Amino acid sequence: MSEKNRRELVSWRIGKLPDTDQLNEWVNAQSNVQNSITSLVRHMIEQFGYRDVTQHDIQKSLFQKPIADELRSILSGLKNAPISVAEVGEAPTANNESEPDTDIQTEGETINLKPQKEANDDIYGMIDKTNL
Repeated sequence: MSEKNRRELVSWRIGKLPDTDQLNEWVNAQSNVQNSITSLVRHMIEQFGYRDVTQHDIQKSLFQKPIADELRSILSGLKNAPISVAEVGEAPTANNESEPDTDIQTEGETINLKPQKEANDDIYGMIDKTNL
């Protein structure tokens, strides 16, 4: 880094930004604002390098990451949930044959697994509508 680009002080004016109240609340929650902002900048450098964080691909990544992390957390929780399988009777099929229905019981939730005839038949068949 050349000497003329080396900064000693960077100011941040938040008084005229549209979300001033939120920014002030965040700043007030920090024990040391300089350390907090430095930590955020180091994290951004580690994630994206020395790039402008307002670039489209970085903004897209920043806004999608929390959603992806939440989905991973939910899926991880389902993998770790205790599962018991119980026969609950027979369900008629298109050929008037009988196939057993299987329920998977997790903590406070029952998921019914029915064999699908075609994958394209009902794309929402595995969604538990009680959680919507």
